Amino acid sequence: MQTEASAVIAGEVVEVKTVPGKAGERVVLVVRASEQGYQKPNDVEITGWGEEAREIRGLLPHEKVKVCCRVRGRLWGDRHFVNLHPVSVERQGALPPAVEPEPEPEPAADEEPMPF
Repeated sequence: MQTEASAVIAGEVVEVKTVPGKAGERVVLVVRASEQGYQKPNDVEITGWGEEAREIRGLLPHEKVKVCCRVRGRLWGDRHFVNLHPVSVERQGALPPAVEPEPEPEPAADEEPMPF
């Protein structure tokens, strides 16, 4: 038996990793969806395959996101398994501070430029 529903996970990106496998490459996104009052971090794993993975592949750690997911639940034997698959990703607020490269120092006025 298999059922489907939807969910929205909002929080901070903890990790984005690519995992190779026999059935193809998948991208795993971990979002910390904790709220005030939680005693421990609530890290939620969202897995994308193929086209689903395209939007989550470019996310950066510490970025605030809101991910709409398909929730897939299935019964195998007497156990239930749940997977979250991304449908859309919305970046929230500003991106995390990026490291900008330092500018090249300009030659002093009394120095001649190198001939090569």
